[in-house]
Amino acid sequence: MDFPAPPARLASRLRRICLALPEAEELPAWQGTSFRIRRRIFAHLFGIEQPSGEPAHIVVCRVEPSELAGLVASGHPYFAVRSGGDRIGMVLGPTTDWDEVGELVTDSYRLLAPKKLAALV
Repeated sequence: MDFPAPPARLASRLRRICLALPEAEELPAWQGTSFRIRRRIFAHLFGIEQPSGEPAHIVVCRVEPSELAGLVASGHPYFAVRSGGDRIGMVLGPTTDWDEVGELVTDSYRLLAPKKLAALV
Protein backbone atom coordinates (compact mmCIF):
# COMPACT_ATOMS: atom_id res chain seq x y z
CA MET A 1 0.00 0.00 0.00
CA ASP A 2 1.31 3.46 -0.91
CA PHE A 3 0.94 6.10 1.77
CA PRO A 4 0.72 9.78 0.87
CA ALA A 5 3.97 11.65 1.43
CA PRO A 6 3.65 14.76 3.57
CA PRO A 7 3.83 17.98 1.56
CA ALA A 8 7.31 19.43 1.24
CA ARG A 9 6.34 22.55 3.21
CA LEU A 10 5.29 20.46 6.24
CA ALA A 11 8.36 18.24 6.04
CA SER A 12 10.64 21.25 5.67
CA ARG A 13 9.12 23.04 8.64
CA LEU A 14 9.40 19.98 10.89
CA ARG A 15 12.93 19.31 9.61
CA ARG A 16 14.06 22.82 10.68
CA ILE A 17 12.71 22.24 14.19
CA CYS A 18 14.19 18.76 14.58
CA LEU A 19 17.60 19.34 13.05
CA ALA A 20 18.18 22.42 15.22
CA LEU A 21 18.53 20.04 18.18
CA PRO A 22 22.05 18.84 19.09
CA GLU A 23 23.23 15.80 17.11
CA ALA A 24 19.76 15.19 15.65
CA GLU A 25 19.63 13.43 12.31
CA GLU A 26 17.00 12.65 9.72
CA LEU A 27 16.69 9.11 8.40
CA PRO A 28 14.14 7.28 6.28
CA ALA A 29 11.67 5.22 8.29
CA TRP A 30 9.57 2.19 7.34
CA GLN A 31 7.02 4.85 6.40
CA GLY A 32 7.90 8.49 6.08
CA THR A 33 10.84 10.11 7.82
CA SER A 34 12.26 9.74 11.29
CA PHE A 35 14.27 12.21 13.31
CA ARG A 36 16.66 10.59 15.74
CA ILE A 37 19.04 11.31 18.52
CA ARG A 38 21.69 8.67 18.17
CA ARG A 39 19.51 5.64 17.30
CA ARG A 40 16.37 6.70 19.17
CA ILE A 41 13.42 8.16 17.24
CA PHE A 42 12.13 11.36 18.83
CA ALA A 43 9.85 12.38 15.93
CA HIS A 44 8.31 10.40 13.08
CA LEU A 45 6.58 12.13 10.17
CA PHE A 46 4.36 10.19 7.79
CA GLY A 47 1.16 10.32 5.81
CA ILE A 48 -1.96 8.19 6.06
CA GLU A 49 -5.15 7.88 4.09
CA GLN A 50 -8.23 8.68 6.14
CA PRO A 51 -11.44 6.64 5.76
CA SER A 52 -12.77 9.50 3.60
CA GLY A 53 -9.90 8.90 1.17
CA GLU A 54 -8.26 12.22 2.04
CA PRO A 55 -4.62 12.23 3.13
CA ALA A 56 -3.59 13.23 6.64
CA HIS A 57 -0.07 14.04 7.77
CA ILE A 58 1.02 12.95 11.20
CA VAL A 59 3.95 13.52 13.53
CA VAL A 60 4.43 11.07 16.40
CA CYS A 61 6.54 11.99 19.42
CA ARG A 62 7.31 10.68 22.88
CA VAL A 63 5.70 12.35 25.88
CA GLU A 64 5.81 11.91 29.62
CA PRO A 65 3.12 9.34 30.48
CA SER A 66 1.62 11.90 32.88
CA GLU A 67 1.05 14.32 29.96
CA LEU A 68 -0.42 11.79 27.54
CA ALA A 69 -3.95 11.69 28.96
CA GLY A 70 -4.26 15.48 28.99
CA LEU A 71 -3.15 15.81 25.38
CA VAL A 72 -5.47 13.03 24.21
CA ALA A 73 -8.37 14.53 26.18
CA SER A 74 -7.83 17.88 24.47
CA GLY A 75 -8.83 16.19 21.18
CA HIS A 76 -7.90 17.17 17.66
CA PRO A 77 -5.11 17.52 16.57
CA TYR A 78 -3.88 15.02 19.21
CA PHE A 79 -4.58 11.31 19.42
CA ALA A 80 -3.21 8.30 21.28
CA VAL A 81 -0.85 6.05 19.36
CA ARG A 82 -1.50 2.36 19.86
CA SER A 83 2.14 1.30 20.13
CA GLY A 84 3.57 2.20 23.51
CA GLY A 85 2.04 4.18 26.32
CA ASP A 86 4.32 7.17 25.87
CA ARG A 87 3.59 8.30 22.29
CA ILE A 88 1.26 10.99 21.02
CA GLY A 89 0.21 11.62 17.44
CA MET A 90 -0.51 15.09 16.11
CA VAL A 91 -2.24 15.81 12.82
CA LEU A 92 -0.43 18.52 10.85
CA GLY A 93 -2.23 20.86 8.50
CA PRO A 94 -2.92 24.46 7.53
CA THR A 95 -3.93 25.47 11.07
CA THR A 96 -1.07 23.73 12.87
CA ASP A 97 0.38 25.62 15.81
CA TRP A 98 4.08 25.26 14.99
CA ASP A 99 5.14 26.59 18.39
CA GLU A 100 3.25 23.65 19.90
CA VAL A 101 4.95 21.25 17.45
CA GLY A 102 8.31 22.69 18.48
CA GLU A 103 7.54 22.12 22.17
CA LEU A 104 6.32 18.58 21.53
CA VAL A 105 9.39 17.67 19.47
CA THR A 106 11.81 19.31 21.91
CA ASP A 107 10.23 17.53 24.89
CA SER A 108 10.42 14.23 23.00
CA TYR A 109 14.09 14.88 22.23
CA ARG A 110 14.80 15.65 25.91
CA LEU A 111 13.22 12.35 26.96
CA LEU A 112 15.45 10.33 24.65
CA ALA A 113 18.71 12.25 24.39
CA PRO A 114 21.69 11.57 26.63
CA LYS A 115 21.57 13.87 29.67
CA LYS A 116 24.43 16.08 28.46
CA LEU A 117 22.69 16.74 25.13
CA ALA A 118 19.25 17.18 26.71
CA ALA A 119 20.73 19.83 29.02
CA LEU A 120 21.73 21.89 25.96
CA VAL A 121 18.12 22.58 24.95
